Formats: sequence, C-alpha cells, structure tokens
Amino acid sequence: MDMDKLNRSLTLVANLGVLAGIIFLAVELNQNTRATIAAASEGITNQSLDYFALGMNNQVISRALPKQSSGLELDSFEQDQLWRHQFYNFRIFQHAYLQYRRGFYDETVWN
Repeated sequence: MDMDKLNRSLTLVANLGVLAGIIFLAVELNQNTRATIAAASEGITNQSLDYFALGMNNQVISRALPKQSSGLELDSFEQDQLWRHQFYNFRIFQHAYLQYRRGFYDETVWN
C-alpha cells in the first residue's frame, strides 16, 4: 500500500471518528435539553401546587366532598375549597400529560 492511499484511509477514519463524535454530542445535548425542560416544567408545576395548597383546608374539603356527592348545599367557602381541590388535581394531571407528550412516559406507563 502506498503512502498516499494510507493517508487517505487514515483521513477517512479520522473524519468518520469526528462525525461519530459530533453525532454523539448532539444526542447528549438533546437529552440534556429535554431533561432541563422537564425539570423546569416540574418546578413551575410544584410552585403552582404549593400556591394553591396554601389556601386549601383538607378538613373542609373532606367534609365538603361527601356533602357534594349527596347533593347537599355547600357554602361559599366549601365551594371555593372544592374548586381549589379540583384545580390542584387538574394541575397534577396536566403536568403528567405534558410529560407524556414530551416523551418522558411511554404509552404503557401513561395508560
């Protein structure tokens, strides 16, 4: 094998190695970006949940839920507490759905 052919072969191997490295870095960067987005989303959701939890009274909610199920009238505070409870649950579901849509939960976990 002459030197020119050897140099071309080594250059090709080196270029393929560089290309493989760039592809690997792109995949790693994409994964890191996705993880950062997921963590930021979870942080925002947790802040929202913390805010609503501050105004929730679990004793009132636990009394209001059976009243509502029985068709009994709720006072305005009980209605507010149930609204907060429903919104709290909605935010948890919304966050899980967004994480599913972003590909962090597979189909079997989501179902």
